[in-house]
Amino acid sequence: MTTPSSLRARSQSRIRQAIIDAAYDLFAECDFDAVSVSEIAERAAVGRTTFFRYFGDKQEVLFADEGQVAELLVAEASRVGTSPTSTPFHRARCALRAVSVHLVAGGERFALRSRLVAENQSLRDREERKLLWLSGVLAEALKECGATTQEARLSTEIAFGVFRAARYHGSIDSIDLVRRVDDSFEQTIRMFDP
Repeated sequence: MTTPSSLRARSQSRIRQAIIDAAYDLFAECDFDAVSVSEIAERAAVGRTTFFRYFGDKQEVLFADEGQVAELLVAEASRVGTSPTSTPFHRARCALRAVSVHLVAGGERFALRSRLVAENQSLRDREERKLLWLSGVLAEALKECGATTQEARLSTEIAFGVFRAARYHGSIDSIDLVRRVDDSFEQTIRMFDP
């Protein structure tokens, strides 16, 4: 039997996804700055008020998966085994690789978001704030796995630095992010442990 709360949750999920789909369609057609919240709401067949129930502004639509990314970081950091190689840095590396796989799975939307962020300073600033928040999430997850505060913070900062270097190296809309992340981590390890 379907409960009213599960029906409501499914309806909310459909509305949220309709807004995301409409926004990405419009961002693909027009310059990001030229797209208004009203146009997104109209394309999604919802009102502006409904749009703002789900997203604070049109920039937030591009980062709609941040909750999933945070959950993925925590799950992956916790999933990695207890072998001697499961250091906090190894856990952070595995978590950011999983995030890379998740991002690339977005296909054309990943490429579009990457291009929009590269072209728009305010989106780059927003993405950086998101990455800082996510690094805090990962550091907490590492502490939950037994790392000291210093180990968790240092491992997270290094891992996110490597991720940023891989993310912004080469073609910004390239889907070879996973390979770049793997290569960057290997290079980092060789630099510190030749």
